[in-house]
Amino acid sequence: MKTAVAVIVAIALLVVAAPGFFGIARDAPFAQLVPFRLATGAAAVGLAAVLTVIAVLVAPVRRLALALAALGVVFALVLAGVQGARGYDSAAPRAHRLADVRLAAWNVLHDGVPVDTIASLARESAVDGIALLEVSQTHAQDVVNALSAQGMSMTLHYAGSGADDGAALLLSPSLGGYTVDTAAVVTGSTPSLVARPDTPERPVLAAVHTMAPIPSRLAEWRSDLLSVSALCSAEEDVVVLGDLNSTVDHWTGLPGSAALGGCRDAGTVAGGGALGTWPSSVPPALGAPIDHVLFSGRWEVSGYQVVDDRDDAGSDHRPLVVQLSVRGMVKDAS
Repeated sequence: MKTAVAVIVAIALLVVAAPGFFGIARDAPFAQLVPFRLATGAAAVGLAAVLTVIAVLVAPVRRLALALAALGVVFALVLAGVQGARGYDSAAPRAHRLADVRLAAWNVLHDGVPVDTIASLARESAVDGIALLEVSQTHAQDVVNALSAQGMSMTLHYAGSGADDGAALLLSPSLGGYTVDTAAVVTGSTPSLVARPDTPERPVLAAVHTMAPIPSRLAEWRSDLLSVSALCSAEEDVVVLGDLNSTVDHWTGLPGSAALGGCRDAGTVAGGGALGTWPSSVPPALGAPIDHVLFSGRWEVSGYQVVDDRDDAGSDHRPLVVQLSVRGMVKDAS
């Protein structure tokens, strides 16, 4: 009986550690649990400590308790190993070079982040564009105005009909002209937008906010992820920025040739894929990496930063700053 219990627990831990392998990463409760690998591992270590104490105090269950404690420690080590492989690297991008594109993405929690704070991030990071999620058109325009007053011109592209739950792309003239593709529908009920360049030298840009994987909306969340995957597969040169409410584990088994569709994940490529962007109330190592910059085509990552010095700015998400460079472009910008 005790052996059977240990075997059942071992199987359960294996499923929790690798839900994508079993094709259940997008099913409850794994969809909600898998983003917090390190926190789950820490909980397993705590439980192992409790089981060790029980083993010392209660002789009849000593062997079972020690076996379960050992399983818990192994489980935690596996989770920590996965996170370690994905990496915790985060640093400001290197010097901007010719043809580089430096972008930021931030879910600002229904206009919760002040205009000046958003503008300072854009200015200090010297971005060519920024995607804002859960933002009103008025708030986004105020950011544009604040940047303009400081000599940093941006053009606003916006989607959304609610008061403060829209998606915005603020783009520098250095990127050239962009036009919102109103026919491109990426998400169901949460606003997103796709902007197409006026010149083929620039990528398609998309600000995306998928449904969250709450139990009552799982079908819609899965549909949104499929749509993002389809966008990444359909476009030869696209950059997707935003709150995807998912980690790379959730994308396992979705159609495509890369991380999600035809897109690679900047965080994973840069060695920072384990850094959590949500919630901002916990350290990045314990959080969920659910905000992303995805890219296809000719780009490589030359900078990836999870910005953690604005955790009290008014959002429960951390912003990302990412720099993409065309492969082979090494000449410094003048």
